[in-house]
Amino acid sequence: MVNNLIRFYQGLDSDGTTSRDIKYYSYSGIWERAVEKYLNKYFSGIGQNNGQDYLEFNGNNFDGNFAKYTIKHYDKAHPDNKLEPDHYYLDKTSHIQYIFDSKYYVKLDKLDHKQFVYHALLYRKAERTYNSLIMPTRGKTRSEMLLDLSDEYLLDPNQKMQILLTHLNTQNVLENFVE
Repeated sequence: MVNNLIRFYQGLDSDGTTSRDIKYYSYSGIWERAVEKYLNKYFSGIGQNNGQDYLEFNGNNFDGNFAKYTIKHYDKAHPDNKLEPDHYYLDKTSHIQYIFDSKYYVKLDKLDHKQFVYHALLYRKAERTYNSLIMPTRGKTRSEMLLDLSDEYLLDPNQKMQILLTHLNTQNVLENFVE
């Protein structure tokens, strides 16, 4: 992430006239805000390639806006506990919800349990849930399957439980962020 930020800022002043200031003191906070702005401008839904879902970013934005969502009162032992997926949208017309969480690191080698819990707590809010972790990449934007829960463990046999790992091109996200 740091290397991508350096390359991004080096490219800003290449013509001698472009100058921008961003003051923020948390890498994860910058990435989270930049991803949300990018989602709200470019996310167009879920595509499929060879039967596998992926996040689609073609600029044909759907009508929704992603925002942080607070989950409360899920823990009777600790009633003040809260969980907050970074980017949430519920389409009440199609009964589809999107639960996305930004990660500022570039490698993930195990299940993100918090993302699994988000899905478990929110799956009843919609007929279909799309769930993804969003990470930066220097390469092309792409999605891969992180978790495809076996049918015998599903909370609801009519709703599959999958978590995608989506790699968003850092340069594209950050350029959109400072526009």
